[in-house]
Amino acid sequence: MQTLTSAALDRVRTVISTNARPLDQTLWAWSEDPTQIDAVVAALATYQNPDGGYAHGIEPDMWTPASGPLSTTIGLQYAMRLGLTVAHPAVQHALAYLAGQVDISRLGWIATASAVDDAPHAPWWHRGPSGVSAIDALTENPTVEILGYFQHYQTSMNPFLLDAIAEQAATRLAAQPDQMEEHVLACYVRWYRVAPAEWQERLLPDLRRTIAGTINTDPTVWRTQYVPTPLLVVESPDDPWFDLLAGAVSAQCDQLVETLDQDGCIQPTWQWGQYPEQWQIARAHWTGKLTVEALLTLRRFGRM
Repeated sequence: MQTLTSAALDRVRTVISTNARPLDQTLWAWSEDPTQIDAVVAALATYQNPDGGYAHGIEPDMWTPASGPLSTTIGLQYAMRLGLTVAHPAVQHALAYLAGQVDISRLGWIATASAVDDAPHAPWWHRGPSGVSAIDALTENPTVEILGYFQHYQTSMNPFLLDAIAEQAATRLAAQPDQMEEHVLACYVRWYRVAPAEWQERLLPDLRRTIAGTINTDPTVWRTQYVPTPLLVVESPDDPWFDLLAGAVSAQCDQLVETLDQDGCIQPTWQWGQYPEQWQIARAHWTGKLTVEALLTLRRFGRM
């Protein structure tokens, strides 16, 4: 089992302090000193619009200043990590925004803002004449993740509508083949983590089945290809599917240690193929975010 040396950690800290976004810099600082939480909350607030939604590149592949449901889920991911409760204004405003964006006809949410094409973005976010991006065609992303936030925070969203969304999502998971689209799988995992016990019991067998069929366990491709790796779905040995991936998780942690030791950072395995100047900025933002996430993962698994 490999662990990150103190010398390597110092080099990584330098990369974070010089290249990461303030949001990810403060997140790392808070992880080392919990008294720094106000700095993270303040950095997160710069991405939230007056309507409660998040935007402004909080998803580094999508730069529109217009609020979007998927960008708002990323804001709530940070809020959840910080332990912000439903009483916090940032959470209240985000949930109010999402409640107003639900599409009754599809029992879910469109991922992107209608103005996404008006700012630099990755091609998979492009809506074009159809008004629907490639991601928007996958109804469960980000619908099932948003569903989880409403169940977790127990807001006043129509409970009958919420139950209908949950029933549809669970039924679709059961009908999924063993190998499913990785971002959809990640959304189901995020829903499971905050779902009420009765929904967790219903989801778990199909989650274990699709996790086993979807996650790539070949370490030789993790660094260079955009594939669903074990740490996409595993946060700790307490996860109820950890037994399926224990060896692969250990191997990925070893690889993270090696990469941080050699390169001082974790870089994205994808690129836009358009907006070349803006992509270099987005690439740097992703590098900072992925590097901080790697350090937090290594800490959880006792590799630091």
